[in-house]
Amino acid sequence: MRQAVSPSFSEAMSMTSGMHGAVVRLLHSLHDPAEAAAMGEARVRDLVFEALKGEQERALRAA
Repeated sequence: MRQAVSPSFSEAMSMTSGMHGAVVRLLHSLHDPAEAAAMGEARVRDLVFEALKGEQERALRAA
């Protein structure tokens, strides 16, 4: 059984290249209405996926 982890989002975390790419793709989408309409939801899922792979994965899943 997994130990309960209380979410702690106040800690600074290093940004992986995957997270950096996801943030850049999301920001580009937000500046283009056509791309935002077509890809916006996928860009957010991409960002969440990268976050769940990171150091705060257990805290994010517990939230």
